[in-house]
Amino acid sequence: MQYEVMEIRLLPQQDEFVFSNARFCAFFGGFGNGKTLAGCIKALRLSMEYPGNVGVMGRLSQPQLRATTRKTFFELLGCNEDIVAAHPLVSKFNKVENLLRFSNGSEILFRHLDTPSDLLSLNLGWFYVDQAEEISENMFLILQSRLRLEGVPVRQGFLTGNPEGHNWIWRRFIKEGNPEYHMVQAASLENPHLPPDYVPMLMRSYPEVWVRRYVYGSWDVFEGQIYGGFDPGVHVIQPFRIPEGWPRYRSIDPGRTNPTCCLWFALDTDGNVFVYREYYRAGRIVSENARAVSEMSGAERYVYTVIDPSARQSSALGYSSVVAEYLDHGIDTVPAANGLRAGINRVGEYLRVDPERIHPLTGEKGSPRLFVFGSCENLIREFPRYRWRQLKSAEMGARNQPEEPLGVDDHALDALRYFLASRPGHLEKEKPEYLTLQQKARGHPDELAAQKVGVMDDHMGGII
Repeated sequence: MQYEVMEIRLLPQQDEFVFSNARFCAFFGGFGNGKTLAGCIKALRLSMEYPGNVGVMGRLSQPQLRATTRKTFFELLGCNEDIVAAHPLVSKFNKVENLLRFSNGSEILFRHLDTPSDLLSLNLGWFYVDQAEEISENMFLILQSRLRLEGVPVRQGFLTGNPEGHNWIWRRFIKEGNPEYHMVQAASLENPHLPPDYVPMLMRSYPEVWVRRYVYGSWDVFEGQIYGGFDPGVHVIQPFRIPEGWPRYRSIDPGRTNPTCCLWFALDTDGNVFVYREYYRAGRIVSENARAVSEMSGAERYVYTVIDPSARQSSALGYSSVVAEYLDHGIDTVPAANGLRAGINRVGEYLRVDPERIHPLTGEKGSPRLFVFGSCENLIREFPRYRWRQLKSAEMGARNQPEEPLGVDDHALDALRYFLASRPGHLEKEKPEYLTLQQKARGHPDELAAQKVGVMDDHMGGII
């Protein structure tokens, strides 16, 4: 019987993954980047180089395993499941047990990974999980515990798949920096063997967040992500000295046990917004936060400082409002418009890349209106994590059930939303009236009284 041998020239990322000696190795990225083939090659290498080796090749469900990963492995051998048993390298293939035994004594067990108890008695020299983002971290830990086969010099676990936000794979292989964990990444565009119309078709057909995740292999895209348009490569820039003539602003989201966040903004002559400084601290009293914001502001002058509108409320025990505390430290604030959906939409508009807009730094076409200095680490961190709350099963059938953000880890984003909802650049045109209203406000410590003289818009909850 003739077997068609597959002749393969590995791409650089495939080569790095296949021959990595890391205890745990992963190959992730866009569709069609060659990761599953690389996983199968690594499995075959470990089986051939170390006679008597035992490995598990798995995916979450049996139908997916049979139709994709196992099929690719048999194609690598130049055959299919019906004739693999007669392959010169193979001594046995048992379809019922899903066991492939090579002539050198090595074995591969093909296993679906939705039943952890099926793995508990195994002694393995390696395991390979395809589309590993489908399985839980608990399953990965169980597979780790099976790497106890004696007589082989290398015991490895390796994964392939597509990024799925900041999940356990991202945490273990990227964030923590553990030298035992090696991550290899490749975008779809890096595989020259794909049909020439494949990637352009994905780029045309997919929404932007899918392109970032499934073509470019971005880990900063989450299911239900609110600000899917945020791209660190586009919106995060190196800090520079703000020109003297640019108007500056601040926005404050106060907290006590939760962090207090203040963001500093500058507006250029073309209406681009630059977030150039942040303050982010939890566990401090109001006066400490106000003092820190004042000190970080130095001698800068601001057009206005917006604050969460709830900060103007005095406590039931008679304590002064947060607004009054900030005023005691020389920080005059105005209440922000707190319409959640309108504010989220406003942020999204500033993030959107307009193909005709001239980029303020490169001078080329294609630019958003919002830029964040790389030093604003907490704001950058919050963007990809800000997601819509998943509806519970009891809510699924309710008509017009409103989507709500999770409301966790969103303090810098709230400050950003407050500021952009204030429509920067519009208020300055009415500056004489604005200054008059501020003078009136200073005569009214009671903010309800200030509303009555027209200082604050009672319907909108702040400046409009």
